[in-house]
Amino acid sequence: MNIFDEYLDKIKKTLIDLSKDGRIILPENLDGINTEIPPSKFNCDISSNAAMFLSKINKRSPLDIANEISKAIKESDIRWEYIKMAVWILLGSTYLYFVFWG
Repeated sequence: MNIFDEYLDKIKKTLIDLSKDGRIILPENLDGINTEIPPSKFNCDISSNAAMFLSKINKRSPLDIANEISKAIKESDIRWEYIKMAVWILLGSTYLYFVFWG
């Protein structure tokens, strides 16, 4: 398992916990969520499309979903120094960008 798969699993676990708490709605499967290398201009370690993926089913903005996810991750995993959310203006999409402690 590589680091992207490891953190994809952590993100999906966080989403399942948020769903159990009634904070977000999840589709039947989470196969459309990914983690990848972010564009270099963001100076981050990993990015995820989770907020974009979940915005439609939740009838909420991707930024609102991103805030919900980042709050839950910050509460549950202190290894993230901070979670930076950015709106990728060129594509008009919101991704979560993660930076880890060194």
